[in-house]
Amino acid sequence: MKVIPYVEVISPSSFLPIQIVEPKECWFELGYKEIGQFEVYAPATRRNLECLQKSNFVKMPNVKYIWVITSIEYGFNAGGSRMIIAKGYEAIWLLKKSIVRFNMLLPKTVSAAFTTLISTFYMPYYSYTNGYGLQLINIDKELVETVAARGNLLEYIHNMAKSYGCNIHAIYDENKIKFSIREGQDKSSTVKFSQSNDNLLSFNYLSDDTEKANTVYVVAKVDDVEYATSYTTQPSDDGKIIVIHESSLSNKYIDDKGEEKELTLSKESDKNQFLNWLKEEGKLELENHTTTTEIKSTIDLKNSKYELDQDYMVGDIVEVKDEYFNISATQRIVKYTIRLENTGIVSEALDFGE
Repeated sequence: MKVIPYVEVISPSSFLPIQIVEPKECWFELGYKEIGQFEVYAPATRRNLECLQKSNFVKMPNVKYIWVITSIEYGFNAGGSRMIIAKGYEAIWLLKKSIVRFNMLLPKTVSAAFTTLISTFYMPYYSYTNGYGLQLINIDKELVETVAARGNLLEYIHNMAKSYGCNIHAIYDENKIKFSIREGQDKSSTVKFSQSNDNLLSFNYLSDDTEKANTVYVVAKVDDVEYATSYTTQPSDDGKIIVIHESSLSNKYIDDKGEEKELTLSKESDKNQFLNWLKEEGKLELENHTTTTEIKSTIDLKNSKYELDQDYMVGDIVEVKDEYFNISATQRIVKYTIRLENTGIVSEALDFGE
C-alpha cells in the first residue's frame, strides 16, 4: 500500500476533515477476531492539541477505513520535547455505546440481520447529523431462526459476524461513517505468503487451548422458572469442555412486523422453540472459546505483489508457509497492521488464525 505520511482528522459533528497531523510514528489495525486499534504519536503543537481530541475520527489519506479517538496522553520524548499520543479503535467500536434494547426475531439472512440490528438499536439514537450510514453488501447466508437477546450491540453483532465467516468495519465515504459487513473469501489458491515467494519477512506461530470449550450450557429464567439447553461442536479427545452462559432471553419478543409476541412456555411447541433460540445464542458464545491459533508475520513490501482491498482483506483465507518450521496452512487473516516508524520506514503485518 502506498502510504502518505500524515493523518487526517475528521469532525464528529460535521463529518468533514478538519486538520492534518504529521505524526512522528503511527500504526493502524483492521481486525477480525478483535476490533482493530490505532496509535498516533505526534509533537504537542497547538494545532495538534486542538484536533487530536477524544471522539474525533482519524484516517490515513488513501485508506477508506476510519478510527475513533478514545484516549489521549501527554508527555515528553527522550529529547525533552512535548508529545501527544492519541489512541482508539476502528469506528465500528461506536456500536459498543448501544445495546440490544429488547428481544428481537432476526431476519433470515446475515446482511438483513446486520442492517436490522444497527438501524433499530443504533441509528435512531446517534444519527442526529445524518452522519452515519450502512454499506449494504448482500450476504445471503441463511440464519437459523434466531432471536437477538438483550445485551451489548457490538458484542452481539461481532460474534454473529464471526460465526458466519464475516467481518465488520467502519468506512469513511461521502462524508459519512458507514458500517459495513463483508463475507470472507477463500483466496488460498491465489494468495500465498512464504519465504520462497519472497513476500514474507518474519513468521511466528502460536497454538493455545487456554480458552477452548466445545460445549455451552445456556440458562435462562422466565417467571422464576429456569430453562436450560446445551450445544456441542465437534467432539474432541478431551471430551466435553463446558462453558456456562446465562441468557437474558425472555418469552416476549418483537417479530419482523414490529409486533410484540409472547411464547407460552407451558406449551411443548413454544418451549422447544424457546430452547432452540437459547441454543443459537449458545453457538455465538462459543465463538469466544475456540482454540487460539495465531501466525504473526511481516510482509515484504518491496517484493509482495498483493495489495490490501485489491487482492485480500481481513477475514479472507489465504495460504501461509514457513519452510524452516515446515508449517503450511490455509489460515484466515485476523489482523492487518500498517506502521509508520519515526525513521520514515513503512511496514505492513498480517496475523493469521482460525
